[in-house]
Amino acid sequence: MVEISDNLFEEYWDIINNRQSEWDGKLFYGVKTTGIYCRPSCPSRRPRKSVIVFFDTCDEASAAGFRPCQRCRPDATKDISELAHLFLEILEKEAISTVMEWAIRCQVSTSRLRMIMNQTLGLTPREIIISRKMMNFKEHIQQGEEITSAQYSAGFGSSSRLYEKANRHLGMTPAKYRKGGIGVSIRYIIDKTDIGFVLIAATDRGVCFLQFGESENNLKKDLMDEYPKAELIRQTEELTLYVDQLNKYLAGDVKELMIPLCIQATVFRMKVWEALRRIPYGQTRSYSEVATAIGQPKAVRAVASACAANPVAIATPCHRVVHADGSISGYRWGIKRKEILLELEKKFRDDQ
Repeated sequence: MVEISDNLFEEYWDIINNRQSEWDGKLFYGVKTTGIYCRPSCPSRRPRKSVIVFFDTCDEASAAGFRPCQRCRPDATKDISELAHLFLEILEKEAISTVMEWAIRCQVSTSRLRMIMNQTLGLTPREIIISRKMMNFKEHIQQGEEITSAQYSAGFGSSSRLYEKANRHLGMTPAKYRKGGIGVSIRYIIDKTDIGFVLIAATDRGVCFLQFGESENNLKKDLMDEYPKAELIRQTEELTLYVDQLNKYLAGDVKELMIPLCIQATVFRMKVWEALRRIPYGQTRSYSEVATAIGQPKAVRAVASACAANPVAIATPCHRVVHADGSISGYRWGIKRKEILLELEKKFRDDQ
């Protein structure tokens, strides 16, 4: 049985009340009055809140004395999360270039592979493979390899395939990325806020950098480390609107930054960041709760690592993730700032 906070109970209740099928295999609920457990998308009439208990797995529900619902068959999704984790491990360890090849290595059909990845990650196998290739390409380039060598090392069979995907995943061509962003214009603005200096930077696709620091020089150095040869243009026009939004957030006037993002990462980290953006204003989640929310309950350390790698503070609210006992852990922009942000949201949340 899942021991959860009142806030998380309400979130889980919304999931089953709205029959959100994307949670099938990740969350189960038992009905005390009938002794039956179901998947969130079960078409049966919803029971009263007071007789609901939640489980992470079918085994937990069975161990608590509940029987699987004969209508929604929750036990049929018993091992989906475990299978997804296993399939991703196979992808990471082996040289796989196509969905068919991945399915063969996993000893499942391509349709079965697609279903499992969609249910657990919300991505198709093809999207996962492309993302993995682009991250590998990025790593090889950063290690000093030539473009052609990095292209084949990452699994791209032709340069046309690589360039087709490069703008979406890198925000620029492979050649420009290898040269530290040479020829790419990145606009940025530095301003002083109530919690220190902030630097916001953006390509034509959206904001790629929103970070706090103790000085303008340190923040600009961090930006230059990522794009050492990009054309960095300091400006006070368009990006001022984003700073204004940030200041309104820090004043409690707005509860979300409505800014376009241009960020790249592994599939896993993107899923974590998406989960963080779903945490309501004024609430927190533990690292284990976030791991459960993305269908990988054992990946607690990896979730913490993804939080630490977040490039856009507040827009992706990693400050809302705390330890299971509610204590505040590390924050890449300082624990003091994390405490301030949590207190701010607690003060201005709607139920106050």
